[in-house]
Amino acid sequence: MSNIEKIFKTSLENHEVPYDGAAWEKLSKKLDTSAIKDKKSSSTTTWIIVSSIVVISSSLLFLNNSNETSTKKINNINNEIKDKSLIRSSNEKVNKSKLTVTKNKKIESESKANVISKKIEFSIPSSNDKPVNEFDKIELKTSSELTNNIRKNSEKTTITFSASAKEFYCLGETEELTNENNYPIYLISDSKKIIYFKSLEKIKITFKEIGNYYWSREPHLNTKEKMHAFYVKENPTAQLNLPNELDYSNGLPQLSLTSSAQHCNVKWYINQKPSSTDKELDIALFNKGNYTFTLVAQNNFGCTIEINKTFLVEENYNLLSVTGFEPTNPDPKRNTFLPYALTVRNTPFRMLIIDPKTSQIVYETTDKNKPWNGVDQKTDELVPENIDYIWKVTLFNPENNEKSEYRGKITRI
Repeated sequence: MSNIEKIFKTSLENHEVPYDGAAWEKLSKKLDTSAIKDKKSSSTTTWIIVSSIVVISSSLLFLNNSNETSTKKINNINNEIKDKSLIRSSNEKVNKSKLTVTKNKKIESESKANVISKKIEFSIPSSNDKPVNEFDKIELKTSSELTNNIRKNSEKTTITFSASAKEFYCLGETEELTNENNYPIYLISDSKKIIYFKSLEKIKITFKEIGNYYWSREPHLNTKEKMHAFYVKENPTAQLNLPNELDYSNGLPQLSLTSSAQHCNVKWYINQKPSSTDKELDIALFNKGNYTFTLVAQNNFGCTIEINKTFLVEENYNLLSVTGFEPTNPDPKRNTFLPYALTVRNTPFRMLIIDPKTSQIVYETTDKNKPWNGVDQKTDELVPENIDYIWKVTLFNPENNEKSEYRGKITRI
């Protein structure tokens, strides 16, 4: 230490400053006021800092939890949707799925984690719904587009006609067709034959060729304004075979008719009355006169063909009886009398030979093997020659349409 410093130290060690009470009191007040202000300022600053820290920490914690919860929900639902094949690939657009996301608030952020609030709604299809594919897309149109489409559809041509409610006609059939439109139309066949119909006109048509027929607004088929009208189908082919004369080989006036219709149903008519549905028709004609036979053949389409033929029977059936016999002739076919039909028909009968003068029974038999030999049973003598006797036969089981009693005259020659 230098000498100067020692001198100052010695001089100051015992020196005292006189006490001024008013000055200390004044100074004391200043110090108290400054301390209080400093204390308040320090307390306020500390509260603000602590509060800010709490708020920031809470916000960060809330944001972190909220973001994690939303992310988990989205991931869980995305996984569920992927399991149901509703999200096809990560490259497909979001609008191909049925997932709908709506945001309550849209907040721009620099970080993906800074999302404050997000409300998510999902439309999950039921297990019966089909997976989303290209055919499930719905094209929404404006009302003006829909109106234009409706207008276009309403402008499409509709062709109507009035006729029998048939999908097809048969060749040769005649029908009256009517154009009910307020504009002319054409009826066109596959062979390009055209029939012109004026508005509301009726035309009677006989179809002469098979094939499709169309209605058209133009005189050709190369147009969209046409519609299929009907189909004309082919008729069956058939023939009716009719013999020239009756067949008496079985003792009946038999007529046998046959048809050559193939793959058809047939019906026979005799004088316009139904007779049979067999392919062949065997009939006995007992009475003289003209007979009309009709064959109707129908194919699977319902088309029919009708064939008519007539046959003349010149005399009534009378058991094929002769009018005379010779008892003295050696030929057994000529020396006895019994209607020929009774010898071959094998039907039960009773035959009487009656004297027309006395009405007495000359001979009686029920056996086809015992014809009349010209002898009177009462006198056991031959009856006189050239005298007409009456024969009468009663049938116990006549054929259909056959009478049960026949009569005639027989003379001994």
